[in-house]
Amino acid sequence: MNWTIYGMECVGAMILFTCMIMIPLCKNPIWWIHDYPKDIQEKYFETHERIPTEVLSAPVFLKKGFAVLLALSILTALALAAGATDFKTGFLYAYGLWLLVDWYDCFFLDWVLFANVKRIVCRERSTWTRRITRRSIM
Repeated sequence: MNWTIYGMECVGAMILFTCMIMIPLCKNPIWWIHDYPKDIQEKYFETHERIPTEVLSAPVFLKKGFAVLLALSILTALALAAGATDFKTGFLYAYGLWLLVDWYDCFFLDWVLFANVKRIVCRERSTWTRRITRRSIM
């Protein structure tokens, strides 16, 4: 296994994940509101119109199924590019890569960036205020 390629792929995955989070957040900040804890959602919907969701609808299943298959394909291709020769090596590689992205999301994006940012201004028309109390994080 080539550790240089693995390191570059890890950095690339974190950059790609950050773009996948920040670009939609800048375009439509309300799009992610249902991913937050219930107390944050309720606080938001006290001052804004409630957005209906269909969690178990066919389009949601199709989109999520396609995303899972795409992620598996990408992780398989990255494992092969890094030199995985058998299933165990490829599995550990893909698991380690996604675990690193998961930790980056939790410890940096959620705990550092989003918890300390008061306003995210991406366009003039799109300003989103986010207030998180210590209780809602824990």
